[in-house]
Amino acid sequence: MKRLVVLLLCLGLGLPAASYPAAPSAPARDDGWALELGPDATFFPSLAVATAGLRLDTGPDPRELGDVNGLLGVSVVAPRDGAKAQVEIASASGLVAPSSISVSLPRKGVRYAVYPYIKYNADQMVLIRQPFAEAVTGKLSLDGVPQGEKTGRVTVRSINDCVYGYDEDGRFNDTSWLFAAYVNENHPAVEAILKEALATGQVDSIAGYQGDADDVRDEVEAVWTALARRRIRYSSIKTASAESPDIWSQHVRLLGEALAARQANCVEGACLLASVFTKMGLNASLVNLPDHMLVAVDLDEDGDEDLYLETTLLGDSDSSFDDAAEEGEKIHKQYKARLKADPRIRWRDKRPRKKGGPDEVGLINIQTAREIGILPIREPGADRARFRP
Repeated sequence: MKRLVVLLLCLGLGLPAASYPAAPSAPARDDGWALELGPDATFFPSLAVATAGLRLDTGPDPRELGDVNGLLGVSVVAPRDGAKAQVEIASASGLVAPSSISVSLPRKGVRYAVYPYIKYNADQMVLIRQPFAEAVTGKLSLDGVPQGEKTGRVTVRSINDCVYGYDEDGRFNDTSWLFAAYVNENHPAVEAILKEALATGQVDSIAGYQGDADDVRDEVEAVWTALARRRIRYSSIKTASAESPDIWSQHVRLLGEALAARQANCVEGACLLASVFTKMGLNASLVNLPDHMLVAVDLDEDGDEDLYLETTLLGDSDSSFDDAAEEGEKIHKQYKARLKADPRIRWRDKRPRKKGGPDEVGLINIQTAREIGILPIREPGADRARFRP
């Protein structure tokens, strides 16, 4: 993690600066600890919400203590073997309530990163639509002796900003699994879409894997038809709310936002369809490709038959469901050898691995993502809203 750099400026008082000889600059005092504010001091509410229930053993670095999925904390050099460290993190606006943790620092002279289990204001975070600067304060005590406090600023991004990778110390870290948080199978609009799928007359019921592969394909096509009738158009909008040279992110509408706007880019269309397919009990995946995304769904319970859909054709009046399936399969074949079916949780993973980049590909399986605790992002007011066709 990038350390907080504090610049101290000395100002002469009483007379113009020119009246004084230049004073030698005092060396900065290294007091052995610093704030940890995440990659490029950027805070993503979507990441905090989605990983709140994360259950995953990634072989954590023994130099990271506390919440192994933590985003805010401090780094500190142990003054002795077994030193007791008390860390508290809070933010100015209350986005982060005061959160503390006590840990033992095993070895003298080793720098440890300590992450409290942060008490996020989830209700506030899901409402954030514009970036802003937030002051974050850390306090540290060692063996009961206060070491003072330090304050730094983070850029808080929109809840719609999905970070899918970042550079740290010259290495790319893949966090594309966060797209699974924009799949929301429990959104109230999903039930309405399933009713509309039945109303197409293409199927008599939504039975999932109780039928054969042809039955499942028919149900998937009925869902496609229902969404096509909503006149959801392709939208190429994906620019995130703020830019960072070390972080790759893009704007992703929540499910209700996409339906209300009748617009969806490839990611939003894939997340929308994956939400409905997951609610139907089908095994769905997001197919993450360089600058593109498909949605995949197993047509049988064993996964012997699958279907890939090009979601940008959803609102194309000249394209049919079969066209979307044909195009999806064509694109899938180009990357089939490189795709792997795992959500690739690698937040601050320090283990050596091959060099990657934002052009990495992978299957983000929704069922697996839920099993390890990646949560859907809750949409404010969705229970009261009406998502009409």
